[in-house]
Amino acid sequence: MKGKRVIPHILSFSRLALGAGFYLVIMRKTPVSTVVALGLMILSLLTDYWDGKLARRHDTVTMLGKWIDPFSDFLFFLAVYAAFYSLRLMPLILLILFLVRELSMYTVIRPLYMVKKLDPAAKLPGKIKMVGQISGSIFIIVCLFFYQVEALPFPSLPGLSIIALVTFILLIAMSLISLYWYIKPLFGAFRSDRVTSFSAKTTEWRQNLHKAVLLTILYLFLAQIIFFGIISLAFHIELRRFVAFLLSAAVYHLLFYLGLYLVRREFFLESSTRPLTGINIPLFLSFLRFSSVPTVLFLLLAIDKVPVWSVIIPFLCIIFLTDLFDGLLARRLGQTTRVGRILDSSSDYLVITVISILYLIYHLVPLWFFVLLSVRLAVQCFGNVVLYYIAGYQSLQISFLGKASIFSVMFLYPFELIEFLNVPILGNSVLITVLELIAACFIALSLGEKLIQFKHAYAAVGKGSEKGSTSRAD
Repeated sequence: MKGKRVIPHILSFSRLALGAGFYLVIMRKTPVSTVVALGLMILSLLTDYWDGKLARRHDTVTMLGKWIDPFSDFLFFLAVYAAFYSLRLMPLILLILFLVRELSMYTVIRPLYMVKKLDPAAKLPGKIKMVGQISGSIFIIVCLFFYQVEALPFPSLPGLSIIALVTFILLIAMSLISLYWYIKPLFGAFRSDRVTSFSAKTTEWRQNLHKAVLLTILYLFLAQIIFFGIISLAFHIELRRFVAFLLSAAVYHLLFYLGLYLVRREFFLESSTRPLTGINIPLFLSFLRFSSVPTVLFLLLAIDKVPVWSVIIPFLCIIFLTDLFDGLLARRLGQTTRVGRILDSSSDYLVITVISILYLIYHLVPLWFFVLLSVRLAVQCFGNVVLYYIAGYQSLQISFLGKASIFSVMFLYPFELIEFLNVPILGNSVLITVLELIAACFIALSLGEKLIQFKHAYAAVGKGSEKGSTSRAD
């Protein structure tokens, strides 16, 4: 029975390997490799079909499986769309919209489903979206094959790019529209909460906290817009890029606010367990770092226009210094909070994720390192989010290897940029390779440790649930 329970999970996780294989194969840009990539796409479709079918057949459908299945789909299509972007068949803005949609699902919407005791399983519009993604991707792969063998009526890359652009616009639009059917049940749940617990939500301290959080996010959002606007004017960044930043930052800060709602119960001082009624200085620094992620993204995307030494590196240094001072001040002032701890680690992972994607685009990091780091971050994000909403904050674990892996990456990335700028000695390729290998060792060890920790944590949660059900039966 245990083997039957595990097989669907193995099939779901196999799509991670299939996604990495797809990227590596299709980037060879030959007709044979394109056919192999098509085969991997079809194989992924079969695993997506059989993991759910086997789980239902053997009555082993679990809450964990309802998370793993769509999350594996997301990571697979992230690899697929990253490949299409690398082949210049998908615009960056569409790739960003895809990421925003999927990350909002796994960091905000699905956790809200757990908070409100709603079923997080995929809905019909989500399944239709998935079918559309597969069909559209297969169509693009087939067109790419015919282009490579010069069998298209218009044997030119611009012609293929137009076909791909129209297809991806339809796919991303379908993906964004499908969010409505996931958000709609949440509105009903929130309306029910207002009716049943109206008096609790109108307490003075909760109102003050809500106002303080909202105003802080709005002020930071405006500050980021003003800063990037000044940079855009000073260094002649195109208007379309500024508009893309504006839209991305608006969506990002909205998700930031919704994410804080999910952890609203953690807004209290750890020293006295007294609820917060405002944003203290250490927490503001964490908010600032979290708010700066879109700005970091678009500054690095404009690295060809924005001076690295006088703008980008000082800005990144300020962001990393907030990571140092928020914890230091919180301990010195006795203002440590759980929400501060959550934001501290989350912002680190988010900044590293954004920089890693950009470094891969600019070929500053090797693909194998990016894949290893992405798996480590995905396991951390997925495991912690689910565990938090199942067992609470106290179930989350911090380890030396986890901190060491993050520090090694943060230490490595400035050297990668220095190598990109051809700085002598510090930008030596041998030195960078050694640093990459050291960081990779810490990441691999930390990944193994996290998998073991999550295995024990989920097992403990399962045993606790069984004891609870037994005691209720007694």
